Amino acid sequence: AYGELARLVRERAASLHAAGVRHGDTVALILPDSADHVIALYALARVGAIIFSLPDFVSRRDIEESLASVSVDTVIAPQAKISANATGPESADGPRPFGRDLLNIAAEDLLRTGAPPLDAPGIGDDAPLMLLQSSGTTGAPKTFLYSHADMFEWVKRYASAQKWNADDRCLSLNHMSFAIGRNVCMGMLHTGATIVVGHADSAEELVRFIQEK
Repeated sequence: AYGELARLVRERAASLHAAGVRHGDTVALILPDSADHVIALYALARVGAIIFSLPDFVSRRDIEESLASVSVDTVIAPQAKISANATGPESADGPRPFGRDLLNIAAEDLLRTGAPPLDAPGIGDDAPLMLLQSSGTTGAPKTFLYSHADMFEWVKRYASAQKWNADDRCLSLNHMSFAIGRNVCMGMLHTGATIVVGHADSAEELVRFIQEK
């Protein structure tokens, strides 16, 4: 429910702040599509961080190249991805956090409650919120920085174009590491609609998912 979402966002923002995330920090978010991903987006916005979303399904090398292309302060990812404990070259030397000079936060740790409530900082409309990279079709990936106001306009635009309303129940299959996935998700929530976050690898799986949800 929306009340529960608001509570979880407040708790997650407090956990982020207790873990060391501060207003103006650039945070790489590497999470699978889930309710926790949605909560993390809003919690980071509440803290005043700049969100740099990366797909969780690409190789570690691709992730590290993306991290090296911008100035990142913190990485949030599942513990297994931070540690890279699976067998293979990536784990030959044991656990490998993403960069020794970066704050690495395991997503599982943010689920713990008990952090002191966050006195949310005053965040202006022009404060930066989202760092986006193009697909690099020209051979040189481009980076764009969107403010809180910019993102709000994108969200309203998506909601208006699709004519969503509070009675709708919407299934989002776009990865939230991509701009369209985040905009669709936030656009649905902006209108008071119910959002179902899911992923299907085949038409048959998609049909089953829709029938179950």
